[in-house]
Amino acid sequence: MRGELPGSRDNYVHFIQEPFDQSGIVRPYAKWEWTLPSGVMTKETLRRAHTVAHSDPMGPVYLMLPRETLTQTWDEAAMRPFPAERYGAVSAGAADAAAVAQIADKLLAAKHPVMVTSYAGRNLEAPALIEQIARLAGIRVFEAGPLYLNISRSSPCFAGMCEHRGGRRRAARRRRRAVDPKHTKENPQTWWAHITWTW
Repeated sequence: MRGELPGSRDNYVHFIQEPFDQSGIVRPYAKWEWTLPSGVMTKETLRRAHTVAHSDPMGPVYLMLPRETLTQTWDEAAMRPFPAERYGAVSAGAADAAAVAQIADKLLAAKHPVMVTSYAGRNLEAPALIEQIARLAGIRVFEAGPLYLNISRSSPCFAGMCEHRGGRRRAARRRRRAVDPKHTKENPQTWWAHITWTW
């Protein structure tokens, strides 16, 4: 506070604009937050931030870099390397090949398959793959509270979506209105194809 370290507060605004819990502002919205405690940990901290941000599911991270820490000098040899080959991001693992084959067989044999999705589209390759498998196996794709675009709205396989807005009673009223009465118990096969919920 009184110039004991290089980078210490030296301006009026540094005192009146100091956030006492800066990480608390972003903590609910970030995967990881951290304050760099020492310049010798810069490489490790940046590697950790990048790895966490780019690992599945990807999301934001927040680093706080104090001025005093940023002005520190360190011997390059004291700063250990953290190469991406060893400390890089991790992806969600693939399912067992035998299980995938079994699911594929059941999908192709199903009479009226329905796929329910919400956030598969966070992977930018997913919507095209969903479209491809839906057309191949004749699957209706229904989006439940979609967080991302999972399938094109113009696709013949798109079966509608459900967005939660408002209370339960209002949602139930709109849901009853959205379903075509012709497609109920008497003709359940086409019921999913005629539903578009916009609560």
